[in-house]
This record gives sequence, C-alpha cells and structure tokens, in this order.
Amino acid sequence: MTTTTSSANPYLKDPEVQLMLRVRDGDEAAFAQIVATYQDRLIGLLTNLIGDRATAEDTAQETFLRIYRARAGYEANAKFSTWLFSIAHNLASNARRTLGRRKETQLAPAPDASGPVPQDQLAAEKSALQP
Repeated sequence: MTTTTSSANPYLKDPEVQLMLRVRDGDEAAFAQIVATYQDRLIGLLTNLIGDRATAEDTAQETFLRIYRARAGYEANAKFSTWLFSIAHNLASNARRTLGRRKETQLAPAPDASGPVPQDQLAAEKSALQP
C-alpha cells in the first residue's frame, strides 16, 4: 500500500483542497471560509439550473450541509470546486425533478361569489377538470 504525498497528488497543492483538509480535521473557520468563498457563485449557478431563486438558496444550503457531513471521509481526488459543484449539480437535478412533479394551481373564488368559497367545493370543482 502506497501513501499519498503532495508530489504524487497534484490536488494537494490547491489552496481550496487545503481548506477542505482543514475542515476534515475539525477547523470550523476553514468551513466558514469555504461557504463565504462559494455561496454567491453557487446560488447563481443553482438559480440558472433550477429557475427559482428560493429553491436555489435552499439547494445551496443543502450542498454545504452535505459537504460538512461528508468532511470526515474527504479525500483530495480532484479539485475541491469539482467536488462541490458535482454535489450541487446532483441536488439541482433532484430539485428540478421535484418542481416538475409538483405543479401548483391557484384556486380563485368564483366571480359571482359574495363570500369565500368552501375549500371542499373548490377541490371538487378542480378535480372535475382532471382526467
């Protein structure tokens, strides 16, 4: 079994990989620095991928949460940004799939109604439109 040295692994010279290795070793300030470095860029990318800013912000938060949870097993097999954006892309794909399945319809009261329409009646009217 061979050990990995910085000369054998070019990624170990990357400053962001060094930051993540510090996170792996328990350095909370290094994680805060990663979040500060990537947060805006990640939200922008996710907004373009997903098409919804609020969902993109939630997905960015989930990306950082997954990175933090996986910190103990982190190995420098690629650039850190490649790992981060791979996680983000997978989560964005899941979010798009979820948004595609969940179509929301606004329920409006009938124009001749003098007061609020009971929810049961609205649901029955809308369900009659479904095949």
